[in-house]
Amino acid sequence: MVKIYAQFDSARRVQSLTALAAPAEFELTLAAEPGSSVAEVEGIQLEEAEVRDPEKLREIIALHKRVEAFPRVRLT
Repeated sequence: MVKIYAQFDSARRVQSLTALAAPAEFELTLAAEPGSSVAEVEGIQLEEAEVRDPEKLREIIALHKRVEAFPRVRLT
């Protein structure tokens, strides 16, 4: 299973994505710099091989610029 985390600012603009292959029960908390938040992204499915492809993450960022909800987020 691949988990994706989005770092976003107070205007809900996505600043970066972090993706990692981990078991479903794996939990992770990422620290963000002041003025930013981080949340796990739902609704985007990646294969483990895609985690190693920075172009795939850039494609997701290009298509999804803002965070829709917090603390559980969906990119829009």
